[in-house]
Amino acid sequence: MKKIILMRHAHASPHQAGRLDHQRLLSPRGRSDATAMGVLLQSQRIVLDAVFCSAVQRTRETLALVLETLPFAGEPHYSDALYNADIRDYVGLLSDLPDDVETALIVGHNPTMSSAFEFFSDRFQPFNPAATACLGFEIDVWADLLVEPLGQLLGYWEPKRG
Repeated sequence: MKKIILMRHAHASPHQAGRLDHQRLLSPRGRSDATAMGVLLQSQRIVLDAVFCSAVQRTRETLALVLETLPFAGEPHYSDALYNADIRDYVGLLSDLPDDVETALIVGHNPTMSSAFEFFSDRFQPFNPAATACLGFEIDVWADLLVEPLGQLLGYWEPKRG
């Protein structure tokens, strides 16, 4: 079973004068939530074989905090294209993965995360900051996502409040 983990970046600080949107940092709450989601994914025994992350600062920071507790032996692939991506970008990225990759993580932005979740699960779910979904696919090769893009929801998590 191939698995896709979709994760929206954690809560970012507000826009600041003189800073580009790409340079926004995580807020203190965002840093805490990203760390908590890494712990949660580790507790689910998630093992990552491939990691894709938008190249903007808040997604990089989210991923770095997640990977403090969630083991990943490879190198993340950072891409500017994931900032304004659409579902075709995600499907293209995933369908090109080597077949020995079992689980891939994408850390990105809304509205693409919500769209990807709906596309891959046939369910609508707004993705709040740091929200994460795990979807499983009964395929042997990633290219089959082009023909069988509907997966099974294995988990959906958001940071706990309160």
